[in-house]
Amino acid sequence: MNENERYDEICKPNFEKTDKKLDKVLYLLQGNGKLGLISRIERIEMKCQTASGILGFAVKNWQMLVVVILIALNMVSAKEIDPSQIKEIAKQVKSLEILTPNPESE
Repeated sequence: MNENERYDEICKPNFEKTDKKLDKVLYLLQGNGKLGLISRIERIEMKCQTASGILGFAVKNWQMLVVVILIALNMVSAKEIDPSQIKEIAKQVKSLEILTPNPESE
């Protein structure tokens, strides 16, 4: 068996199989008009960044969020808030901000 026959019998079919497998992997990664694995992973990463940003905001501003939730609950239960209550709540929120150091300003 010479080199050309050996290539045609052994190497060429293996190269063709490898080429088909590589094409399939590239198709799955890129998507070719559909969502491929790369774009799906990018979307998941973007959603994770958004979720971590929201969570970070909630952790940094938990006191403000509690006050907002309490105001909303008060509005739902009473259906009306007295303006003096709003001023009192605003004073409490300001006092919380004074008592709690802001980590960004350090």
